[in-house]
Amino acid sequence: MLKMMTALALLLVVSVGTTQVFGEDYQIEVSETGFEHTYLAVNSGDTVTFVNVHYVTDINLEPHCISDPYAQPYTELSYWQITDQQPTRTYAITSGQTFYDRCFTDFSPVVVEVTGTETASDTDMDTVPDYTGDTSVTALQADLVEVTLDLTNALETISILQTQVTNLQNESVLLIQSNTDLQNQLVNAIVDVTPYTDQIEALAEERDLWQQIAENWYAVALEQVRVMVEVLGL
Repeated sequence: MLKMMTALALLLVVSVGTTQVFGEDYQIEVSETGFEHTYLAVNSGDTVTFVNVHYVTDINLEPHCISDPYAQPYTELSYWQITDQQPTRTYAITSGQTFYDRCFTDFSPVVVEVTGTETASDTDMDTVPDYTGDTSVTALQADLVEVTLDLTNALETISILQTQVTNLQNESVLLIQSNTDLQNQLVNAIVDVTPYTDQIEALAEERDLWQQIAENWYAVALEQVRVMVEVLGL
């Protein structure tokens, strides 16, 4: 990841260093009385920066809403708010524009006119900072190929993992259904043991009855033996 970010950053620096010509920046302060200027003549490629200097306390700024002709999608009410969090807003000028303060509609607008178009010249190119790194374009291209390969492998891995997740989800559904079927079978397999309980109770009563009869006959037999002993003198 670090190699990919380094390669892309160096490619961006090389690209910017060979194609961009820096224009001039014009600043327009916005205060409680309105815009510092109401007219500004610039060249195509210059920038205009609006700076909020309207302090309501020592640290808090009154918000101002600078109309944004470059908003996507654009409407007549499109604007960029400059506040404490971001007290400036910069626009690159390539054609004439009129800027309004949408928060303070009574302020006079700023008319920015493009008076000419400048093309890159040898003098302009002298102002572009030279790249002093030790990485060649060939090395950057090789790094880019490697990063592209890593990205392709990562996408393939993601695809495989997504397939595995789908399969696991399907297996989970099947297991849940199987568990439900087993629970239904268990409910159906429960046997009513009430008749057997009744039979066991009846047999227990009959057993107790026969035991009582046997005890009674045993008592009678003992009595007869006692009488015989006393009568016969045995």
